[in-house]
Amino acid sequence: MTHKNKEDKKKYDRKWFKNNPEKRRRYEKLWREKNSDKVKKQKDRYYKKNKNYIKQKTKEYYFKIQKPYFQQNREEYKRINKIQNNKRLSRRRKLLVELKINKGNKCFKCGYNREPRILLFHHLRDKIKEVSLLQTEKSMKIESEKCILLCPNCHAIEHLTK
Repeated sequence: MTHKNKEDKKKYDRKWFKNNPEKRRRYEKLWREKNSDKVKKQKDRYYKKNKNYIKQKTKEYYFKIQKPYFQQNREEYKRINKIQNNKRLSRRRKLLVELKINKGNKCFKCGYNREPRILLFHHLRDKIKEVSLLQTEKSMKIESEKCILLCPNCHAIEHLTK
């Protein structure tokens, strides 16, 4: 369909956009997927220009809408947080056991190997933090590479002799 001028084209486009919301969303989604680098650059530029405004609006939203909603539904959010924390904790425990198994699953000094959960990471060099206290999987793996596994008795003896 040809248009006589730009105004007619704009009117047609507006009408089409209003009448075909699903098609428009699909089209826009495909465009964003194909041009993800452009979208990222646009977002970065917008954020740099409007950083203070965005922060202000975020604070306003939190104090006007989010915080009162959380206070009204406190018990529900406590329940949800408890579930999420339990899932996170179980993932971390599984990862710790996997790291110990990958390390040999036995005490470096005495050879104890009955229960991997009881073994402790002992740092040999440049300790950043205890492996079990780190937040990300990647940092846990990196820090565990600096360690040897020791049973609690050998670990205590190692620290007493230093």
